[in-house]
Amino acid sequence: MRLYPFIVAPALAALGCRGAPEIAAAPSKHTPARVDSKEVNANYWQVGECYLAGQPTEKGFEEAKAKGMKTVIDLRAAGEARGFDEKKLVESLGLEYVNVPVSPGAINDATVEQFLAALKASQKPLMIHCGSASRVWGLWAIHLALDEGVPIDEALALAEKSGLRSSELKAFAKSYVEKRKK
Repeated sequence: MRLYPFIVAPALAALGCRGAPEIAAAPSKHTPARVDSKEVNANYWQVGECYLAGQPTEKGFEEAKAKGMKTVIDLRAAGEARGFDEKKLVESLGLEYVNVPVSPGAINDATVEQFLAALKASQKPLMIHCGSASRVWGLWAIHLALDEGVPIDEALALAEKSGLRSSELKAFAKSYVEKRKK
């Protein structure tokens, strides 16, 4: 009779036996999973029913529709070039389009409140995107901390692994959450 390691190892570990291999903890429900697509910026991740990304191409939005997305939350400001009319395209695919313009380096409390309200009100599954995904992950870290109870340092660590690059946005997110938790 063959005893499989995934049965034996936990039993030995429970008994305090040395030499039992370490069992990796399962990822939390907040851990992002990479999504592969040639039609979306390299920072494309899934967390539950939310897809967080850099700028998709026109075909990227078609892929989103095929995956069952119902809503697109666009964090790019009006002056940021996309090469096509995103609102028109998204709506032509039968998806809800929500724009919460976040100018790089100019995030404020009102913008965060608008984002959190849009996230709560939007049909899921949904896609949230900006140009590179940095703004997406900065706002997502705030959502994790305030709405999901994830400690802000843990939320920021997840965000940094997945696309948050702006030190200003990291500092803003931490300060915003600390103000709200008081």
